[in-house]
Amino acid sequence: MKTTIPIITFILVLVGHASLVFAQDNTQVGLPDGAIARLGKGGINIMRFSPDGSKLAVGTDVGVWLYDVSDGNATALFTDKPGQVNALAFSSDEKILASGGHGNPFIQLWSLENGTKHSTLFFKSEFRYVVALGFIGNTLISYDNSGRIIYWNISNGDILTELEKVNPNQAVTFSPTTNLIAVADNLHKIHIYDTSLSDKHIVFHDDGLDELKKDIFALAITSNNKKLVSGSEDKAIRIWDIEKRKLTTSLNVHKSTITSVAISPDDKILASGDASKEIILWDVDNPKELRTLLGHKNTVTALAFSPDGAGKYSGCLASGSHDGTIRFWNPDTGEKLVTFATGHAKWIKTIAFSENGSTLVSANMTGNAVVWSLNSYQEIGSFTNGESDYAATVGFTSDAKHFVCQGLNGWQFTFKPYGFGYTSKDGENYEALPLRMWDITTREEVQGPWNENSCDILTFSADNKILAIYGSDNVLGWNIDSAEELFDLSTEDIWFIEHMVISSDNKYLAVYESSEKLYIWNLEKPEDPPVQTKSDIDSLAFSPDGNSIAILRSGNIFLHDIESFPDGEPEEILTDLHGHVARMIFSPDSKILICAGFSGVISKISIKLLDMETGQEIGNLSGHSELIETLAFSHDGKILASGSFDGTILLWDWEKISKRQEMVK
Repeated sequence: MKTTIPIITFILVLVGHASLVFAQDNTQVGLPDGAIARLGKGGINIMRFSPDGSKLAVGTDVGVWLYDVSDGNATALFTDKPGQVNALAFSSDEKILASGGHGNPFIQLWSLENGTKHSTLFFKSEFRYVVALGFIGNTLISYDNSGRIIYWNISNGDILTELEKVNPNQAVTFSPTTNLIAVADNLHKIHIYDTSLSDKHIVFHDDGLDELKKDIFALAITSNNKKLVSGSEDKAIRIWDIEKRKLTTSLNVHKSTITSVAISPDDKILASGDASKEIILWDVDNPKELRTLLGHKNTVTALAFSPDGAGKYSGCLASGSHDGTIRFWNPDTGEKLVTFATGHAKWIKTIAFSENGSTLVSANMTGNAVVWSLNSYQEIGSFTNGESDYAATVGFTSDAKHFVCQGLNGWQFTFKPYGFGYTSKDGENYEALPLRMWDITTREEVQGPWNENSCDILTFSADNKILAIYGSDNVLGWNIDSAEELFDLSTEDIWFIEHMVISSDNKYLAVYESSEKLYIWNLEKPEDPPVQTKSDIDSLAFSPDGNSIAILRSGNIFLHDIESFPDGEPEEILTDLHGHVARMIFSPDSKILICAGFSGVISKISIKLLDMETGQEIGNLSGHSELIETLAFSHDGKILASGSFDGTILLWDWEKISKRQEMVK
């Protein structure tokens, strides 16, 4: 017989295994209307040390985290509108921090004396956003997605000069002196502009750059403006002589896509990070490998060297990763100095509330499961048994007790530096791990026939009794407690299942495939063939009361009566949702349908609230900067949680939101 460990003991055990890191509490800063807390800090896009090395600014998918390097304390800097931060720059007098990125048509200036907003610089079009920033004195220089270099007077926000150049593809960087800007275009060529020379910006022509056949993801310029370093999808580091306008060195040691590069302040050491978790240090003057830094558990996304003479961590290398950590290294010895910060993970894949309402659990793209307190909104433990390079399939029972995961090792991810999307591929040592289940309250593995199966998609029943998995040719279902097989549904004629869900009464199982066809089985008669729809769909949800199924198709919702589906005439609700990774869930009383996805002409990420009685949109929740992957309600129906590719979970006050919508009706 298993002995159940009390939840308090379980939490203490988890905390006892935590690494030494600095703690911060910024969960309620910059919240959108209707939210009560944000869990997580967002995936890391860029890092920059202040000129004196006392501060480290980290741009994530949701905002800026300004760390005090001496004690690790952080200040969260959020604009009024959520958006990715892909560009950062400190003024030379260290009084101003400029930030901006995808999703926001403005540049935010922050006062470093008190961590508050200084002023806002607006672009002329809402379709424009900044991809690189640099200061020269009181002038801020920006490079935006439309290919324009703009000179701003930060004293009054005026545009001094605007010059149109080339559109960026994957990488843009300023030199440390801000005299040069390097841009990788969509033809895999590099352009360099001298920002101090009026309109004579092209100083490095395209001649001789045909060696670049893959996308360039990382660029860096030495402080003396003599050398340019590029890292690309073809795994090569290239060093260019800017004055002679030619390639001088190619370094081919990395095993995967180069995702970040940085050069030490004295121009002696080059650091490069990749999608296979490695950081390699190189001698710049005599190009050769110095040492490899190992420790990150996922793609290295950002690198930055601290200035010399900057106190305790003077001259150190800071590295950020999709594993959620920022680490400091001694570049001379390769020693890891400290795990400076955590909580910057990417892509929340699944979430669930405990039945007593005290905790929420989440799992990210690596399969790391985190336990969050719903009283303090802080991480109080983690469960790492399911960790891998990529958690291909993950899921919690709705009571947050059982966790199922199938991971892949040797799998490499590169997210687009601006906007949405990613590329992934298997590496040299690709390995598919077994499908495993744990009771995370006891930390014990739950053995069963599921261990012998490969899984692409899984789902649990609402009563937490059934696990269903989709493999290559069938959908299998078991009783979790007894391990008894309940059904074996053939899917030989189905191409690839994108999503799977069981109705609240366990009567129906629905899937839709990559060609977006819908299939529904009656689990009371599993031997019968499934009902197949005639039209493509983008998403679906069963109502908790067991009466309805909502289908998203071509941007609109079709509400069907389950018993008469698919022959009965559905109620159509008009929306402007786009179907890509759209997620839907009904409110606990089945009166409101919550739909998360792209909406509008410029594809904003939003959560739409649709009244099932009137068919009207009655609300819109905005707060995530990337696609929303998962939605869940607390068991008392008071909180709605949304988890996103941006690496954060937003907790919404559903009581207030639903009452507000009722008043609007």
